Amino acid sequence: MMMKANQRASVAAQRVETIGELLLNYTDATEDSEERSRAAQVTLTALADQVTQTLPRIEERQAELASAEEDLRRLRAEHAALSVLRVPEASPNSTRACWQPGRGGAASGSRAEAEDADTAARQSLAVGLSGHS
Repeated sequence: MMMKANQRASVAAQRVETIGELLLNYTDATEDSEERSRAAQVTLTALADQVTQTLPRIEERQAELASAEEDLRRLRAEHAALSVLRVPEASPNSTRACWQPGRGGAASGSRAEAEDADTAARQSLAVGLSGHS
């Protein structure tokens, strides 16, 4: 009986030691630290909600940026192609004729005329580029 009691006491002592070691890991577990942890959890939850709401807007803006970069690339290519074009001096229908003094200049022309001229120039450019490809 004494041996069983000693054995039980030894097992109980080991349990007490193990539990004591575990409790040492929680020495900083005070009410104050628990309150701070709860406050941090609330803050992090709110931040997670903001991130969740903001991510779609960021993705939209990235798509807009990609589109704008593509437009810029296209416009730079058009600019490079147009910068080498020269209007012949002798052409009566040339754009230069529209800009000569005494003809009213482009300011007196209608928007439709300007758009037609732009369309014609772009078509000429497209034809010229396709012939040089």
